[in-house]
Amino acid sequence: MSAGEDRLAAALNAQLTEPWAIYRNVAWLEKRPGEEPADGEADVVLAHPDLGVMVIEVKGGAVRRIGPGRWESVDRNGERHDIKDPFAQATRAMHALRRTVAQLPAWPAHDVRFTRAVAFPDAAYEPHPAPPDGPRQIVIDHGDLGQVSQRISEIFEWWSAAGDASVDGGAPGRLGMEALDGLLAQPMEISSPLAADVAADEGRIALSATQFGALDLLSAQRRALILGVAGSGKTLLAAEKTRRLAAQGFEVLLTCFNRPLVEHLAATIGQLPRVTVRTFHGLAEALGQEAGLIGPDPARDAAYFDDLPNVMDRALTLLPGHRYDAIVVDEGQDLDAVWWLPLLDLLRDRERGVVYVFGDANQDLYHAREPEELGVVMPESPPIYYLNEDRRCTRRIHEFAARYSQTDVDAPSLAVGPAGRSVEIFTYAEGDPDACRRVLGTVLRRIISAGGVAASDVVVLTPRSLRSSWLMHSDGAAVEAWPYRLMPEYGPGGVVQPMPQRGNEVRVATIHRYKGLESPVVVLAEIDLRVRPQDLPSLLYVGATRARSHLVVVAGESMAGPLGAEG
Repeated sequence: MSAGEDRLAAALNAQLTEPWAIYRNVAWLEKRPGEEPADGEADVVLAHPDLGVMVIEVKGGAVRRIGPGRWESVDRNGERHDIKDPFAQATRAMHALRRTVAQLPAWPAHDVRFTRAVAFPDAAYEPHPAPPDGPRQIVIDHGDLGQVSQRISEIFEWWSAAGDASVDGGAPGRLGMEALDGLLAQPMEISSPLAADVAADEGRIALSATQFGALDLLSAQRRALILGVAGSGKTLLAAEKTRRLAAQGFEVLLTCFNRPLVEHLAATIGQLPRVTVRTFHGLAEALGQEAGLIGPDPARDAAYFDDLPNVMDRALTLLPGHRYDAIVVDEGQDLDAVWWLPLLDLLRDRERGVVYVFGDANQDLYHAREPEELGVVMPESPPIYYLNEDRRCTRRIHEFAARYSQTDVDAPSLAVGPAGRSVEIFTYAEGDPDACRRVLGTVLRRIISAGGVAASDVVVLTPRSLRSSWLMHSDGAAVEAWPYRLMPEYGPGGVVQPMPQRGNEVRVATIHRYKGLESPVVVLAEIDLRVRPQDLPSLLYVGATRARSHLVVVAGESMAGPLGAEG
């Protein structure tokens, strides 16, 4: 963005008040049935419920026309640079936006008035003669900035009198303004679909300029890989990108490996039209059953899950109608190599369909696949975007987790939250389940009884499974860590249990199952010699970064030194 664009934007913001809407540097994908989605972008889009929509192409600095369709700019050093014809750019952008909004389900059924203009905020527009497609009447130059509101109205009036077909339509009205806002708006906050029923202010996460920049860049990319540290908002961005694609009329599949994460997403973003939220295995099973390849109550053993990619592949040959325009994958590092081929077969256009993959190699608990290898799912080398700001955890939690980071990226991760409390470490005698539960009970009393934290704001995470944990019964019953009852996050068959209701009940879950979720306070327990050394770094990284405000580790005595005990 140039200084000239900033000057124009300042003038527009100062003089155009409600009900005007102003959008800067916007981009979109135009859905074209049977063809590759087309990129669209505009420097400025103005909209008024009664007047219509105006697309403005902005050229800063000294600009001049040097021949038919040929333009150049002159920089501060006097050097000349060829630039695109601004009037042709404005025309293309206007028609592309008009076609795109016409496909929005909420867009008005009648034709809506569209106009275009070109702005030279740093120069006077005095071509001799004016190009046929660039009359002075549709130009905003430096001298117009002081009365840009009047100039905008004059441009609308000129186009209406000119008899151009694009302005024969009517007003967008309230519905048109809302639909356009859904396509182009860049809100400063996005509601978190993952908030675990905590205080209202815990349920919203402010996104940074870097994160919004990633969303904007994705608007002009059909396929991309987004790698981010824990807490960088990958899931929020995946959900928001899904929402925006669906609002444009795309049929979107949002998928990941983790069932609890999918259930949270399905309860929010999954309620929108044209959005399907399923785990890979859940989708494969549903397709297999619909195609008659799987019975109603299959034996879900390891062999069954290993065969599900093949089941999906066969089912898709029998169910040609089950296809999507776009696929968004969250926690992409968890998907195994053999899953990608049938997953991409779900696209209506396998080669040119929209695919966004969000991932973090540090959260690869399943050793499925490193993110850099995900490029093989793209027909071309995909652009890669890095999100290195941890906006969820306190700095002390982030620093603890960073010790267990196993990847090297160009930009180191950065915690932007408050300093927070020190991470606390408590130990118990190795191999003693009763000692583990006693220490955990003491920790919970310090947090809840003495510390005043609501039990619903605390989760206990363990690396052990439902069958092997000291903190969960295989039948899903509660385990006591006096004076608290540990309520398992899921029971037999993987069914997610209701949230604890009583003040002495605390949720317990596996680190694996809690990926993608978060809580104000996390207690990592059963960190002992039963954990394989090669698995410890990723388990500690994922478990620690589930905490927003405070982290406590309950570990075997042999782990005290490596963890740096402070409690």
